Amino acid sequence: AIFAVGIHCFNILALGFCLKAYGADVPTEALMIGLPALSLLLMLPISISGWGLREATLASVLTLWGISPSLTVLGSISYGAITLVCVLPGAYQLLKRK
Repeated sequence: AIFAVGIHCFNILALGFCLKAYGADVPTEALMIGLPALSLLLMLPISISGWGLREATLASVLTLWGISPSLTVLGSISYGAITLVCVLPGAYQLLKRK
């Protein structure tokens, strides 16, 4: 359970830094509410790896805190790309083993 909380905290930090890189000043409570809700929504098999759904959800959730939807979409795409890059070494090892 501690590892799960740690992973969520690091995901919140990563998304916060991605949004901060584009100049969005996002309150921490917005990320603490928005990202777990987004994680639950991304479990549904609606899109490929959550692309599109992640951006739309974050844009609509973070506009409640006054964040520009265009900055939110840019930050969300960056967050998705970082997540994808972090998963690639494990995917390579898994495919190499077979």
